[in-house]
Amino acid sequence: MSTVDLEPRQIWNAMPGWGIVTDLTPPELIASRKLAVLRKVLVIALSAVLALCVAAYVLVSLQHRAADSALSSQTNANLALQSRTNSYSDVVRIEQNIQQIKGQLSGLMGSDVDAETFLASLAKALPPTVAVSKEDVTLSGAALKAGSSQSSANAALDTSGHVVIGKVQLEGLSTGFAEFSTFADNLSKITGVVDLIPNFSQANVSKLVSWKLSFNVTDQVLSHRFDASKNGGK
Repeated sequence: MSTVDLEPRQIWNAMPGWGIVTDLTPPELIASRKLAVLRKVLVIALSAVLALCVAAYVLVSLQHRAADSALSSQTNANLALQSRTNSYSDVVRIEQNIQQIKGQLSGLMGSDVDAETFLASLAKALPPTVAVSKEDVTLSGAALKAGSSQSSANAALDTSGHVVIGKVQLEGLSTGFAEFSTFADNLSKITGVVDLIPNFSQANVSKLVSWKLSFNVTDQVLSHRFDASKNGGK
């Protein structure tokens, strides 16, 4: 039993020499074909670059126009704001004058004392059995400007650390020494009262206690209503 060769035979294997192949295309033609392909590639690449350049130019132009439009709008807005600001120039000038006056008033009235509140605190310290017959109040802003608490002979007794700006001298009568002592104790508790010195004696006829006392007043009694740095200062 014989085997059949099922492989297809190539036609050039049928006869000797049929399998020889040669390319007789001229080299000039091959070179021209390659050059044509290269030219196509270069044209396509240049076209792509040109398209990108055109697209970039258009994009930059649009952005430039948008920036010009925004700048023009902002310039118009600034001109409008400046025009409105000029209409309020009088208000600004008045406000500056007010601030200047406040500063001057603060310097002028820096030693202003809330006298009503201070005198009311003195009256509140009086017991029912003690009466004031004479009151002498002396206040000065010179010591405050000098920044010294040594404005009186009694200032050495002051340990409050505040500046003494005045002195108060009181005279009166009381029904007894205890009542007067209570009055003096009440005075010593008032803010701004320092260096309190009492002096009293027994009356012979009426048997009332005649007393005198003096004390210094510190800068704690200042009102600060005219301070320039105080919000809402008058």
